[in-house]
Amino acid sequence: MESRVIQLTSAAHKHGNLNLSACGKEFFPPDVFGGSTEKQKGHEITIIAEGLLEPVKTDIPTEKNGRIRWMFRQRSWAKKFVKTHNLNANDTVTINRIAPHRYVIKPNGMNSHFVALRQPARIERQKLEDAYRNLIEVNTYLNRKLVSFQANKDIPFYNWFSYKEGFSYQMVKMFIKDYPKRTGKLLDPFSGSGTALFAATEMGFDPLGIE
Repeated sequence: MESRVIQLTSAAHKHGNLNLSACGKEFFPPDVFGGSTEKQKGHEITIIAEGLLEPVKTDIPTEKNGRIRWMFRQRSWAKKFVKTHNLNANDTVTINRIAPHRYVIKPNGMNSHFVALRQPARIERQKLEDAYRNLIEVNTYLNRKLVSFQANKDIPFYNWFSYKEGFSYQMVKMFIKDYPKRTGKLLDPFSGSGTALFAATEMGFDPLGIE
């Protein structure tokens, strides 16, 4: 797994500009470099940013003369990433290439007192990730809207009241469809608003909920 360390500037806070020049052109696939406008996008790469819920798809733009701009075209996520980790100018982040068009970005462990305060939790989390690395799978289909209750707002009955801790009806159906059984009992020990129970009933299961 190849990686690069880049240093943040004040533009990362203000505009979400991550200065990628230290990565070098060879660190990215050749087709990621697009033109100067949205219509001239290159082949997008997927970025998994630590602390953010959804993967990001973006390319790297160039000037009209072909000069690389050395920043990601999509930048709003970068501002959130910087804010989430309380990063400042001159702090550093690490970008890991885990596949030709797939990257992981996370704060460098040497950054700040904020990181130092979180270090014990980071160590424990890293131990868990290392122990179960072979079982971990990144599912890019699970975006924030699909996972959260907000996807229910346009579905009759499920949208009767808002329950922010709930799951979406579509996600429950997706998991049930992936399960090898098509009938039987389904137990939801944290039934909340009952989304899983009602979805399971529609799909032929006999559900039992506990709350």
